[in-house]
This record gives sequence, structure tokens and C-alpha cells, in this order.
Amino acid sequence: MSTGKPEWIVPASIPFDDLKARDLEECVYWLLDAMGAQDLEWRVGGAGGGAADGGRDLEAKILVPDEDGELRPQTWWFECKGRKGTVESSAVKNAAVNASAFIHVDAVVIVTNTTFSNPTIDWVKSWNTSCQKQQVQLWDKSRLEQLISRQPSVVLRLFSKSLSLAGRLEALRTRFWNRIEFSPAQVLNDIWESRSDLEIDPSARFALIANEFANKSIETRPWAADAPLEDLFGTLQMALANVLYLRLRILSSGVNQEPIFRAIVYVILMALQKTTVDRVSRMIEILTAEYEGLSSPDDAVEMVLGPILNHLQFELTEVCVPDCPRVSRFQSGKATSDGESLDTYWRRFDSAGFSKVDNRFFWLEHQATPCDIGFPVDDQHGCPLISDDVKVENLTRLLTVAQRVSKVRIARSQEKRRLDEQKSADKKG
Repeated sequence: MSTGKPEWIVPASIPFDDLKARDLEECVYWLLDAMGAQDLEWRVGGAGGGAADGGRDLEAKILVPDEDGELRPQTWWFECKGRKGTVESSAVKNAAVNASAFIHVDAVVIVTNTTFSNPTIDWVKSWNTSCQKQQVQLWDKSRLEQLISRQPSVVLRLFSKSLSLAGRLEALRTRFWNRIEFSPAQVLNDIWESRSDLEIDPSARFALIANEFANKSIETRPWAADAPLEDLFGTLQMALANVLYLRLRILSSGVNQEPIFRAIVYVILMALQKTTVDRVSRMIEILTAEYEGLSSPDDAVEMVLGPILNHLQFELTEVCVPDCPRVSRFQSGKATSDGESLDTYWRRFDSAGFSKVDNRFFWLEHQATPCDIGFPVDDQHGCPLISDDVKVENLTRLLTVAQRVSKVRIARSQEKRRLDEQKSADKKG
């Protein structure tokens, strides 16, 4: 495992020569977005890939410290000049003069994939000396390369082959935590195959796990099962400490919450294989203690932990019941393999639509049949997965049930895999 500072970008692999017109504008757009620019506007639509843009290709608010150190938003214009050779001096002068007619513009940045001549650079210095209000900046290929190299998420989006594996991991991590965006399966596979050579901290590991669930590929690359003990606990702590943040980001962005909740459940279940219920419960209790100062701490805890505990119980029920002789599940109406109602499928082609889909399901418990996992059950005490009320105050009991169910099921799965491998070996022999 590497301990030095990773090289994220392979600059020579970025195709600067091909960054012309719209491609250069797109590169600058995503670069500014990653750098935290506000009110970012890309004036797309005109000839040559740009627009009849009024003197700029992009406009953004940039936070700049004032004399007192306070960050103040400034209006910056960006002109992109994709060239084969040196940018002509007239292009820079025209951009500066055009912008000077707009008193609300604080700075003009001319960006190129090549270079600026020395006379042009000298002219800009003279302009900035005489024009204190509106400054001009020149971003040539070297400056652009320097800025891009600090933003691996931009390179992953536009030039994925220019990223080292460490860079792809960092891009995946920042895209997840900053935007709740997911990366393609090939990136995950490349990182998995070289995981022993990479520094994977808890935030990166949880991002990898969430990405696997988004790609429905966690069985192919079981990141939590592969983690050393302390790394696993660190990942669990990272997930629990950021539950509220993730929950709020999900609500504000409208992204699919399933991959994130399932990732948290997966890490909890993996932790229960390697430590005690008390330790996992204590981690969660430390999290809930952070909300004691809120006006409605109980509501906050339920909002944050409720969906996780519900996912935990539901997921265990989903995978335990099919092999259970005691409990059977019946869903209202027929469904497709991914759970969509067959009764209402064709209503999507009807302008009247359908306001409500019946997704209810029903449990049938055979009280005379023993529990397949070994829980003590009778006609008074049913399956704990379907009879318990999922609440935070029942946390320890739910985790105890989860630990027992998962350990039994994992052991049986491993034994089945061993027998299947033995049969395969016997056939080859």
C-alpha cells in the first residue's frame, strides 16, 4: 500500500490539442463548477459550438477575499480560445475592451489550450495597472493543466484515461460526498483489481460501497468484507457520522436513496460479523447523542436512523423468508422482476394515469413450524423479523436478531459454495 502523496493526474494524457470551441468551454465549465463557482452560466448555442454570447462564453460568481479577509462574490467572465497555435493578441484585447463596457464585471479570464505571446502578456499587465476595477487574467495550457490536476472529478468526467488509479478513486470519492453522484462499474473494477496498491480511507471505502450498490455489483466487489477490521469500523463510523448530511443531501437533490441506505445496512451487517452487538449499538448511540441539543431530539433521531433500521429489517426479511418453512410472503397483485405492478403497468400509456399503486404484501406465519434460524417461537411468539416494531429504542434487539440471522445465512452460503466448488472439482477430475 502506498504511503506517499498519490499522483492523481497524468497530464500528458489530457488531449489539450483537441480542446476547441465547445469542448474547451465544457472543460472550463466543469472546472469552475468543481472549484465552487456560484451562479455558473454557460452561454451555449451559437456558431462554432459557442453562442452569440455578449462577450463571454461563461459567467460565474467567484468568492474573493476583500481587504478585511471577508469573502465577497465577484462577477467573472470567461472567454475560451481554442487554438492550434498562439492566441492572437487582438482576441485578448477585444475581450478586455468589450467587458469594460459592463460595470458589473469584475474580471475577465481568457482561457486557451495553447499559449499567449509575450507582447500579449505585457499588454495585460499594463491593462491591469491602469484599470483597477476590471482585471484581466490569462489561463494558458500550463495554468489550465495545473487547475485541472487539482480536480480529479473533472478529469474523470471528461478525460477518464488521464487519471491514475489513485486519481480515479479520489474523483469517485469527491463526486459521491460532494454531489451524491455515482461512477461507472468499470472504474470500480479497475480500483478493485489494484486495491492493495491504493490508500483507501473510510470516506473512500464507503463511497465505493455506495457506488457498488448503485451499480448492483456489491457481490462482485465486496468492499466491506475485504476490509481489515479497523478499516471496517472506521467505515462504519464514517457512515454513521454522516447519516444526517447524506439524508439532507438526498432530500435536497432528489437522488435515489436506496444505494446509500443499503450501503449503510451492508456495513452494519458486516460489522456484526466481526464484533459484538454492544459495540455496534454503542457507535449508533454516540451518533444519536449529537442530537440531544436539538429542540426535538427524538424526532431528529427517528428521521436519521428510522430509514436505516427499516431498511435493515426489510432487507433481512427479504433474504431470509424465501428459504423459511415457517413464514411465507404474498404480495398484492403480480409484479415484474424489479417490483413494478403488472396490474397497472399499461396505465403509463394512458393519459389518465393511475394515482395509487397497491404495493402491500402480506405475511403468513405457520405457528406449528419451528424457526429455520433457531429463534424460540410458538403460537405466542412469532418471527422477530416480522413481529417487532422497528424503533430506535429497540435498536439492540434488532441488531441481535440481525447478527444471528446474518451469521447463520452466511455460514450456509459459504458451505454451499464449498460444496459447489467440490462438485466442480470432482467433475474435472
